[in-house]
Amino acid sequence: MRVLREVLQEAGRRRVAVGHFNFSELVVLKAAAEAAGELGVPVVMGVSESERE
Repeated sequence: MRVLREVLQEAGRRRVAVGHFNFSELVVLKAAAEAAGELGVPVVMGVSESERE
């Protein structure tokens, strides 16, 4: 796993966006990660404080 700064720098060099998605169900996490992997683009996944519990 890389630090966010490295991800953002590489994305800038490649001229691609870094998507950020909040999720509350595991299926959404898996789908976003799979799609990002297939497209070869970075993605940031987030979860709200209330969902972490």
